[in-house]
Amino acid sequence: MKARGWHQPLDFGDAEGLVRIFEEASPEDLTSELVKRLGRKTQEDDLYLAAARAAVRSTRMEGLGGGRVPHGLFILRSHRELGARLTPDLRPYPLAAASRRIHAEMRDPHFGPSLLLEFAPHAEGSKEEILFSYLEAVRFGNTDLADHIFSWLFRNISAEEIADLLWTGGLEGVCLGSFKLTGAIESYHLLQALGWEHGAVLLRGVVRHQAHRLAGPNPFEVCRDRIASEGLLEKAHRRLPGERGRGENDPGGVWRTAIQWASSSPEARSDLAVRLLCGEWSLEDYWEAVSIGSALLFLGAVASGHPAARSAQMAIAVHGLRGLVRYGNLAQKVMASLLVGRTPEFRGCDPSWAQVGVRRLEEGLRASGRAPDQLGQALEGWHAEDALACVAATSADLNGAAGLIPVLDHRLAFLHGLEGLGPTFHLAQCEAFQAGRSPHRWVHLACSAWLFTVWPDRGLLDEPRLAELADRRRKSLAKERRGR
Repeated sequence: MKARGWHQPLDFGDAEGLVRIFEEASPEDLTSELVKRLGRKTQEDDLYLAAARAAVRSTRMEGLGGGRVPHGLFILRSHRELGARLTPDLRPYPLAAASRRIHAEMRDPHFGPSLLLEFAPHAEGSKEEILFSYLEAVRFGNTDLADHIFSWLFRNISAEEIADLLWTGGLEGVCLGSFKLTGAIESYHLLQALGWEHGAVLLRGVVRHQAHRLAGPNPFEVCRDRIASEGLLEKAHRRLPGERGRGENDPGGVWRTAIQWASSSPEARSDLAVRLLCGEWSLEDYWEAVSIGSALLFLGAVASGHPAARSAQMAIAVHGLRGLVRYGNLAQKVMASLLVGRTPEFRGCDPSWAQVGVRRLEEGLRASGRAPDQLGQALEGWHAEDALACVAATSADLNGAAGLIPVLDHRLAFLHGLEGLGPTFHLAQCEAFQAGRSPHRWVHLACSAWLFTVWPDRGLLDEPRLAELADRRRKSLAKERRGR
């Protein structure tokens, strides 16, 4: 193939000014520059888009540097959604936190500095041949060829077909790097908010990351063969609309399965999926047990001294694969069910963490004198056991548990660090809580509360410029209300 378009710099035209804030501002001046733009009525979404563009333009030509994952692009969706749930005065806080992460990665020698070039569309053969060539380029690590072909595909196939390619490429590599799939799903959601037309550029970060080759054991082909030999595509089924979930009919069975999944080896987790999906369990029921199991592992891991960020990554990896239960085709849903718990975050996972997590929850349930309305106080005091007990007090009142989400959102707005993963972790727990049918689903919110009190960086994102902007917005909103 003759490469075309290599000489063209990736340029954003009228949007260059916003993009260059992230590229040219010093670490000390970044937040001030964002506040200045917001004070001029620049919309938060314009800055999220600029941050995403800057992250893509700084993508290393091979897609990844030093074996580490540059996930600044992939955390923007969760930060934006957190901001959307906050009051207007606090919305700049998650924007500033995400911007800091992207800004730091662009200056990290493992990731940059780099300047991605414009890639011209390139395709040869029929549509089927082009799709095959793209997936082969991803599989064999030809990042440039995958990028060129993707440029053609984005202009010539539907958004649904693009998503299918991203899910396929992500699944095949997810056990080498979970963000190969999680990044695709998060970026897809971000585009749904900012506009699909931006995908021609923003999805290049996903494509190049998926096409970057990583070494290590990959059970994908073994699981693919197992699916065929067991006839899982004929036996696996979805829960029918309106049908009661197993978590409602047999909550104890879901709980025991969650503990079994969390306590198993990676290979045994695939065996468990095959046995249950070949039986009476729907995909949704199985994933509810998996989600609770990953919550138990997270709590037990942190309580056992495992680093908080690495523990959170286990839950985020599950969240990425769980996304395919909603968005993937049947083959992708089943494959995700066999691969979950086998991504790199679970290597070295201690099976005893599951029981440690169970004990933490039991202690929270036994705690006396704690009420849900004391959660904010427990979070501000960094009291992990008290915060967990406050959430546990809602275990018999799921509406009451849901009412704690704004309290957790507010706390998270002021936290930074944890490699930028906090909002993505919280999003994963909220989605698992909302999708669950079991009365045990309160444990997902308990995980967020626990994380926000064992946060490794106790510093708060309290720069005076952000506080001043928040104060101006509060006064403006109060003035508007008085004028009505």
